[in-house]
Amino acid sequence: MAEAWVVDRWRSFDVAQGNPIGEAHIKIAIGADYLDACPVRGVRVGGGIETLLAQAQVMAEPQQ
Repeated sequence: MAEAWVVDRWRSFDVAQGNPIGEAHIKIAIGADYLDACPVRGVRVGGGIETLLAQAQVMAEPQQ
């Protein structure tokens, strides 16, 4: 995804599909580059077993 300020507001684009962002897209992070918005970042030293579990739930906002 990429965003650009066009005339009076930010507009979002799906650069992979070449289309404007619509209701089928969900913004999950914002940043100037990948390191600002990456889901996991850090340094690990040593051996051992590790696991990662991530879940997301999407709900519609109530209409006003």
